Amino acid sequence: MQKISDPSQVEDLAIRAFFQQRFEQLGGDITDTEFILVDSGDSLESLESGTGCALFSCWCSEAVFGDEDYQPSFEFIEQHQQCHEILFVTSDDYNVVIVVPIADDIDKSLSMFCREYT
Repeated sequence: MQKISDPSQVEDLAIRAFFQQRFEQLGGDITDTEFILVDSGDSLESLESGTGCALFSCWCSEAVFGDEDYQPSFEFIEQHQQCHEILFVTSDDYNVVIVVPIADDIDKSLSMFCREYT
């Protein structure tokens, strides 16, 4: 997983363009938003641990992804042509955006999680 503070950090050109668009929409001021780009090998559990965002688990109960009573904690998840975008509002003045590439080398359970909620 990579913390992205500048779109030039992203090698994939299509995903770089996505980041450029988001950064432009924010007027270049990303002080209240952390952008995370998922790498191959990242899992739901490692992303949750590394970002503090409840992906696999639930903030409001003991349920985990796959349980009947699991309720996701993100604000929204959106599928784009090249990636899934997951937004967490962690406080009144801080957000985390997790970008999951649509690619064969992305963790299968993470890809399934994204498809489930888009």
